[in-house]
Amino acid sequence: ETGMSSGFKIDNFSQNKYKVTPTSSKKGTKIEVLNLFYNLPARLKFLKSNISELNQIKKVISDKALSYLDVSFRFINDEKIVFETNGKSDFNKSFFDIYKNETPFKIEHYEEVINKDLKIDIYYSEMDVFFPTRKYQMLYVNRRPVTVSFFYNALDNGMRNYISVGRYPLIYFFIDINPSLIDINIHPAKKEIKFYNQNEIYLAIQNGISKAVSKTIKRDIIDDEVINNHVFEN
Repeated sequence: ETGMSSGFKIDNFSQNKYKVTPTSSKKGTKIEVLNLFYNLPARLKFLKSNISELNQIKKVISDKALSYLDVSFRFINDEKIVFETNGKSDFNKSFFDIYKNETPFKIEHYEEVINKDLKIDIYYSEMDVFFPTRKYQMLYVNRRPVTVSFFYNALDNGMRNYISVGRYPLIYFFIDINPSLIDINIHPAKKEIKFYNQNEIYLAIQNGISKAVSKTIKRDIIDDEVINNHVFEN
């Protein structure tokens, strides 16, 4: 077709399991899931409600969208667009494109190269924007959402001088690390990892969020002083 490039279709349905055929396609990857348990009806009884399953699928796709900001994602369910990101490396816009029900607020950015094997990127709200749960506090390592036992403790220690206990600002903490310094084989789904340099990572999280928040607070103080000391003349 005009405007379409050559691509491939991989079909895993019925008799066409893993069949690969050339096809006209737009740039990118399209994944369609239909009749997922057509040949495994016993698995259906383990499914939760439609909305619960949809939210879990949305979480998986939103994690990818927020860790690959340079890629555009479109999530469609029952022929309706659930969300769509533009792939223009804008975390703020992508976040609110996904979580449309949240009242918009400013999301700050802090980055630091700690050494040749370790870099951090933090997207966070100011301390007067917070939530009653940690639903928007996430850790990504090499762009994968993961669980680390000390993550929340390191965050809380880094912010303890800036926010009251029980208030949880948005924090998406990205760690880019040499893969040889992590062990990803301690969880079947690779959701939990182990750092060989755990103390260094703990300090990177604690000090990173502390530096980020203090930088924002100092900036706001300076801005207020400039406004308050400004002389207006007719």
